[in-house]
Amino acid sequence: MAQHFAQMYETIEEELVAAGVATLLDEPVWMNANGDIVEEGDACGCKVTIDITKPEMCVVADEVGGNTSQKGDGLVGGQLLMTKPGQVGQRKISTKDKHYTLLGLTLLTGRPLMCVVIMAGDKPKPEVETGIDIFADQIGASTDRDYIKNNTGKGRKFPGGTTCIINGKEVPCFVWWSTKGSMTSEILRDICAELDFLGVFDRSGGCMPFFLLDGHGSRIQLPFLEYVNNALHLWCACIGVPYSTDLSNH
Repeated sequence: MAQHFAQMYETIEEELVAAGVATLLDEPVWMNANGDIVEEGDACGCKVTIDITKPEMCVVADEVGGNTSQKGDGLVGGQLLMTKPGQVGQRKISTKDKHYTLLGLTLLTGRPLMCVVIMAGDKPKPEVETGIDIFADQIGASTDRDYIKNNTGKGRKFPGGTTCIINGKEVPCFVWWSTKGSMTSEILRDICAELDFLGVFDRSGGCMPFFLLDGHGSRIQLPFLEYVNNALHLWCACIGVPYSTDLSNH
Protein backbone atom coordinates (compact mmCIF):
# COMPACT_ATOMS: atom_id res chain seq x y z
CA MET A 1 0.00 0.00 0.00
CA ALA A 2 2.78 2.44 0.88
CA GLN A 3 4.33 2.23 -2.58
CA HIS A 4 0.95 3.01 -4.16
CA PHE A 5 0.67 6.25 -2.21
CA ALA A 6 4.26 7.10 -3.07
CA GLN A 7 3.51 6.47 -6.74
CA MET A 8 0.51 8.82 -6.57
CA TYR A 9 2.57 11.68 -5.12
CA GLU A 10 5.41 11.10 -7.57
CA THR A 11 2.95 11.24 -10.46
CA ILE A 12 1.50 14.52 -9.18
CA GLU A 13 5.01 16.01 -9.10
CA GLU A 14 5.66 14.80 -12.64
CA GLU A 15 2.40 16.37 -13.84
CA LEU A 16 3.23 19.70 -12.18
CA VAL A 17 6.46 19.77 -14.19
CA ALA A 18 4.69 18.65 -17.37
CA ALA A 19 2.11 21.45 -16.96
CA GLY A 20 4.93 23.99 -16.94
CA VAL A 21 4.15 25.28 -13.44
CA ALA A 22 7.09 23.62 -11.63
CA THR A 23 10.68 22.59 -12.22
CA LEU A 24 12.54 19.54 -10.97
CA LEU A 25 15.33 20.27 -8.50
CA ASP A 26 18.78 18.87 -9.17
CA GLU A 27 18.50 16.97 -5.90
CA PRO A 28 15.86 16.77 -3.12
CA VAL A 29 16.28 19.28 -0.28
CA TRP A 30 14.89 19.76 3.21
CA MET A 31 12.67 22.83 3.70
CA ASN A 32 10.98 24.51 6.65
CA ALA A 33 7.40 25.81 6.74
CA ASN A 34 8.53 29.07 5.08
CA GLY A 35 10.04 27.27 2.09
CA ASP A 36 13.64 27.93 3.13
CA ILE A 37 16.26 25.22 2.52
CA VAL A 38 17.40 23.94 5.92
CA GLU A 39 19.09 21.00 7.60
CA GLU A 40 17.03 17.89 8.33
CA GLY A 41 16.59 18.75 12.00
CA ASP A 42 14.89 22.06 11.14
CA ALA A 43 12.80 20.69 8.29
CA CYS A 44 9.04 20.37 8.01
CA GLY A 45 7.83 17.21 6.26
CA CYS A 46 9.65 15.11 3.67
CA LYS A 47 12.37 16.18 1.27
CA VAL A 48 11.22 18.51 -1.52
CA THR A 49 11.92 17.46 -5.10
CA ILE A 50 10.33 20.27 -7.14
CA ASP A 51 10.11 24.06 -7.18
CA ILE A 52 6.61 25.35 -7.97
CA THR A 53 7.43 28.36 -10.14
CA LYS A 54 3.87 29.37 -11.06
CA PRO A 55 1.69 28.89 -7.95
CA GLU A 56 -0.82 31.32 -9.47
CA MET A 57 -1.60 28.62 -12.06
CA CYS A 58 -2.18 25.87 -9.48
CA VAL A 59 -5.66 25.25 -8.09
CA VAL A 60 -6.71 23.10 -5.15
CA ALA A 61 -10.27 22.43 -4.04
CA ASP A 62 -12.50 20.24 -1.90
CA GLU A 63 -16.19 20.48 -1.13
CA VAL A 64 -18.17 20.35 2.09
CA GLY A 65 -21.88 19.59 2.40
CA GLY A 66 -24.40 21.32 4.63
CA ASN A 67 -28.09 21.72 5.33
CA THR A 68 -30.25 24.79 5.83
CA SER A 69 -32.08 23.04 8.67
CA GLN A 70 -30.65 24.12 12.02
CA LYS A 71 -32.23 21.32 14.02
CA GLY A 72 -29.65 19.62 16.18
CA ASP A 73 -27.05 22.35 15.70
CA GLY A 74 -26.79 22.67 19.46
CA LEU A 75 -24.93 25.34 21.40
CA VAL A 76 -22.60 27.27 19.11
CA GLY A 77 -19.33 28.58 20.49
CA GLY A 78 -20.45 28.46 24.13
CA GLN A 79 -22.73 31.46 23.60
CA LEU A 80 -25.08 32.24 26.53
CA LEU A 81 -28.53 33.89 26.43
CA MET A 82 -30.04 36.08 29.13
CA THR A 83 -33.56 35.02 30.20
CA LYS A 84 -35.91 35.24 33.17
CA PRO A 85 -35.25 32.80 36.02
CA GLY A 86 -36.62 29.35 35.17
CA GLN A 87 -36.81 29.97 31.41
CA VAL A 88 -34.71 28.32 28.70
CA GLY A 89 -33.28 30.64 26.06
CA GLN A 90 -34.61 29.84 22.59
CA ARG A 91 -34.21 31.24 19.11
CA LYS A 92 -36.16 30.95 15.91
CA ILE A 93 -34.38 28.70 13.44
CA SER A 94 -34.89 27.28 9.99
CA THR A 95 -36.29 23.74 10.04
CA LYS A 96 -36.57 23.35 6.27
CA ASP A 97 -34.44 20.44 5.08
CA LYS A 98 -32.41 21.68 2.10
CA HIS A 99 -29.03 20.23 1.21
CA TYR A 100 -26.27 22.33 -0.33
CA THR A 101 -22.59 22.00 -1.16
CA LEU A 102 -19.86 24.62 -0.82
CA LEU A 103 -16.63 24.44 -2.77
CA GLY A 104 -13.78 26.87 -2.31
CA LEU A 105 -11.16 27.04 -5.06
CA THR A 106 -7.78 28.29 -3.84
CA LEU A 107 -4.53 29.07 -5.65
CA LEU A 108 -1.23 27.81 -4.27
CA THR A 109 -0.34 31.46 -3.70
CA GLY A 110 -2.89 31.27 -0.87
CA ARG A 111 -5.38 33.56 -2.61
CA PRO A 112 -9.04 32.50 -3.02
CA LEU A 113 -9.98 31.90 -6.66
CA MET A 114 -13.70 31.09 -6.73
CA CYS A 115 -16.57 30.40 -4.35
CA VAL A 116 -18.95 27.69 -5.60
CA VAL A 117 -22.41 27.07 -4.13
CA ILE A 118 -24.50 24.10 -5.28
CA MET A 119 -28.14 24.07 -4.21
CA ALA A 120 -30.57 21.15 -4.24
CA GLY A 121 -33.33 21.68 -6.76
CA ASP A 122 -34.43 21.24 -10.35
CA LYS A 123 -35.43 24.87 -10.99
CA PRO A 124 -33.07 27.79 -10.28
CA LYS A 125 -34.42 30.53 -8.01
CA PRO A 126 -32.77 33.96 -8.42
CA GLU A 127 -33.73 35.09 -4.91
CA VAL A 128 -31.89 32.08 -3.48
CA GLU A 129 -28.83 32.63 -5.67
CA THR A 130 -28.46 36.29 -4.73
CA GLY A 131 -29.75 36.08 -1.15
CA ILE A 132 -31.92 38.77 0.45
CA ASP A 133 -30.60 41.18 3.07
CA ILE A 134 -33.71 42.35 4.93
CA PHE A 135 -31.71 45.08 6.68
CA ALA A 136 -30.40 46.72 3.48
CA ASP A 137 -32.12 49.82 2.13
CA GLN A 138 -34.05 49.35 -1.07
CA ILE A 139 -32.99 51.54 -4.01
CA GLY A 140 -35.93 52.62 -6.16
CA ALA A 141 -39.15 50.70 -6.76
CA SER A 142 -39.44 47.04 -7.74
CA THR A 143 -41.09 48.18 -11.00
CA ASP A 144 -37.99 50.11 -12.11
CA ARG A 145 -36.19 48.62 -15.10
CA ASP A 146 -32.84 48.89 -13.30
CA TYR A 147 -34.18 47.73 -9.92
CA ILE A 148 -32.24 44.44 -9.86
CA LYS A 149 -29.02 46.08 -11.09
CA ASN A 150 -29.21 48.90 -8.53
CA ASN A 151 -29.95 46.55 -5.64
CA THR A 152 -27.45 43.79 -6.40
CA GLY A 153 -24.00 43.67 -4.80
CA LYS A 154 -22.19 43.81 -1.50
CA GLY A 155 -24.18 45.67 1.16
CA ARG A 156 -27.31 45.86 -0.98
CA LYS A 157 -30.72 44.17 -0.96
CA PHE A 158 -29.47 41.23 -3.02
CA PRO A 159 -25.84 40.85 -1.84
CA GLY A 160 -24.96 37.73 -3.83
CA GLY A 161 -22.07 35.43 -3.02
CA THR A 162 -18.39 36.14 -2.51
CA THR A 163 -16.54 37.74 -5.43
CA CYS A 164 -12.81 37.04 -5.76
CA ILE A 165 -10.33 39.37 -7.48
CA ILE A 166 -7.52 37.61 -9.37
CA ASN A 167 -5.08 39.51 -11.58
CA GLY A 168 -7.50 42.41 -11.76
CA LYS A 169 -10.35 40.16 -12.92
CA GLU A 170 -13.55 39.68 -10.96
CA VAL A 171 -14.52 36.05 -10.40
CA PRO A 172 -18.15 36.05 -9.19
CA CYS A 173 -19.66 33.42 -6.95
CA PHE A 174 -20.56 30.41 -9.08
CA VAL A 175 -24.05 29.17 -8.16
CA TRP A 176 -25.40 25.95 -9.62
CA TRP A 177 -28.29 23.58 -9.03
CA SER A 178 -28.43 19.80 -8.96
CA THR A 179 -31.09 17.32 -7.91
CA LYS A 180 -29.31 16.37 -4.68
CA GLY A 181 -27.39 19.60 -4.16
CA SER A 182 -24.09 17.77 -4.63
CA MET A 183 -21.16 18.00 -7.04
CA THR A 184 -21.52 16.53 -10.53
CA SER A 185 -19.08 16.11 -13.40
CA GLU A 186 -21.07 18.66 -15.42
CA ILE A 187 -20.73 21.29 -12.69
CA LEU A 188 -17.01 20.64 -12.35
CA ARG A 189 -16.66 21.05 -16.12
CA ASP A 190 -18.60 24.32 -16.07
CA ILE A 191 -16.39 25.68 -13.26
CA CYS A 192 -13.31 25.23 -15.46
CA ALA A 193 -15.16 26.65 -18.47
CA GLU A 194 -16.16 29.74 -16.49
CA LEU A 195 -12.56 30.37 -15.39
CA ASP A 196 -11.42 29.98 -19.00
CA PHE A 197 -14.14 32.37 -20.19
CA LEU A 198 -13.03 34.98 -17.64
CA GLY A 199 -9.42 34.60 -18.80
CA VAL A 200 -8.07 34.11 -15.29
CA PHE A 201 -5.03 32.07 -16.33
CA ASP A 202 -2.25 33.30 -18.59
CA ARG A 203 -1.44 30.44 -20.96
CA SER A 204 0.80 32.53 -23.23
CA GLY A 205 3.99 30.95 -21.86
CA GLY A 206 2.91 27.46 -22.89
CA CYS A 207 1.88 26.33 -19.41
CA MET A 208 -1.59 25.14 -18.45
CA PRO A 209 -3.70 25.42 -15.27
CA PHE A 210 -2.99 22.64 -12.79
CA PHE A 211 -6.01 21.35 -10.84
CA LEU A 212 -5.44 19.04 -7.84
CA LEU A 213 -8.59 17.15 -6.84
CA ASP A 214 -9.60 14.32 -4.55
CA GLY A 215 -11.00 11.02 -5.79
CA HIS A 216 -14.73 11.88 -5.79
CA GLY A 217 -16.59 10.13 -8.61
CA SER A 218 -17.41 13.39 -10.41
CA ARG A 219 -13.70 13.80 -11.22
CA ILE A 220 -13.53 10.62 -13.27
CA GLN A 221 -16.66 11.00 -15.40
CA LEU A 222 -16.74 12.01 -19.07
CA PRO A 223 -18.08 15.62 -18.99
CA PHE A 224 -15.17 16.86 -16.88
CA LEU A 225 -12.52 14.61 -18.45
CA GLU A 226 -13.54 15.54 -21.99
CA TYR A 227 -13.31 19.24 -21.19
CA VAL A 228 -9.88 19.24 -19.52
CA ASN A 229 -8.45 17.09 -22.33
CA ASN A 230 -9.77 19.31 -25.13
CA ALA A 231 -6.81 20.76 -27.04
CA LEU A 232 -8.54 24.15 -27.18
CA HIS A 233 -8.40 24.57 -23.40
CA LEU A 234 -6.16 21.95 -21.82
CA TRP A 235 -6.06 21.58 -18.04
CA CYS A 236 -3.69 19.36 -16.10
CA ALA A 237 -6.08 17.68 -13.68
CA CYS A 238 -4.57 15.35 -11.08
CA ILE A 239 -6.86 13.09 -9.10
CA GLY A 240 -5.91 11.73 -5.70
CA VAL A 241 -6.95 8.44 -4.09
CA PRO A 242 -10.48 7.46 -5.27
CA TYR A 243 -12.66 6.80 -2.24
CA SER A 244 -16.08 6.17 -3.88
CA THR A 245 -18.14 6.53 -0.70
CA ASP A 246 -21.27 6.06 -2.80
CA LEU A 247 -20.12 2.48 -3.51
CA SER A 248 -19.18 1.59 0.05
CA ASN A 249 -22.29 -0.54 0.58
CA HIS A 250 -21.94 -2.50 -2.67
